[in-house]
Amino acid sequence: MLCEISELYNYNISKVLKEDIPSIYDFIVKNDIDLKCYLTSNSIEEKINETLYYRGELFLKIENQYEEIIGIIRGRIDFDFYNRLWLSLFKISDDIPEKMKKRIFNEFTEKVSKDYSIYKIEIGVSSEDNTLFFLKRCGFSVSRILKDYFSFEDKNKSLIILNR
Repeated sequence: MLCEISELYNYNISKVLKEDIPSIYDFIVKNDIDLKCYLTSNSIEEKINETLYYRGELFLKIENQYEEIIGIIRGRIDFDFYNRLWLSLFKISDDIPEKMKKRIFNEFTEKVSKDYSIYKIEIGVSSEDNTLFFLKRCGFSVSRILKDYFSFEDKNKSLIILNR
């Protein structure tokens, strides 16, 4: 597997499989993830297929000890110019305490950084995503802002790129 962290504080991070599609879809809807490209079963299946065919692609689920999906991670490791981890989606359920979210996120990024010699981690979030404040508390800083990058329901939102 490209990336798996076992029994991480009673949580497990592993690849999303085709049989996970209904649970991933339910997680996305329940957590009101504001990325329309993730909201169909076909889109989720396409992202699973990308991890099979493209080097460095990640689509991971975070499960609790009861095997319930409590988070998802989507991104890729870019090996071309320098080893960079680019996360296009990182979401842990709002029901999980922030201290635990931070532990899971930091353990994940440390493990990937160590295993793949990652020198830079970048993540893109919507200008209205509360993940922005979480990432700043995890040591990320804003590197650039792309104004009006997203357009949902006749509303423009900026893409904020952070790095650490």
